[in-house]
Amino acid sequence: MEASAIAAKLILAVTLLVAGGAKLASLSSFSATVRMFLPNRFRLPIARAISISVILGELILGTMSLTLPSVPLINQLVLVLCAAFIVISSIGYAIFRGRSCQCFGGLSQRKFDFLGVARSVLLLAMSVIALQHLNPGTIQVQLSSTLLLLAGAALLGASAFIAARAIEASARNLRRG
Repeated sequence: MEASAIAAKLILAVTLLVAGGAKLASLSSFSATVRMFLPNRFRLPIARAISISVILGELILGTMSLTLPSVPLINQLVLVLCAAFIVISSIGYAIFRGRSCQCFGGLSQRKFDFLGVARSVLLLAMSVIALQHLNPGTIQVQLSSTLLLLAGAALLGASAFIAARAIEASARNLRRG
């Protein structure tokens, strides 16, 4: 059972890093999606701040989850974030069905739909599995390994950022051409 908890932690960390990096590359598009959920008078002033907070939260939690897998608080925060994903995807499905969710920025064309809600439920289920207490001897990450994992997290987030930017540039060029 410990192997499933470790696998869930890894999948969630990678998902958060990719989603955060891709959203950062598509900040204006993601902010437009955030604005849909805000009352009209608050849309412009705080949508960008919320967008940046979500992106930083995903990148920080993904990095912490990857580099500090045995810290229970991180797993609990990931669970809270995954629960928020269910709320957002459910509201999006109910009110904004068929519109882009920008879940992975320019890396996907996903929309608010039933499958999006199902994916959010799957993420929450994995976050519950990741909460499982691990024997302290199961995960012993030395400083050198932590530094390598940190570098891997940065590389993963940066790769998602670059890929999302390249896809968006290609789409713009196709529209022009």
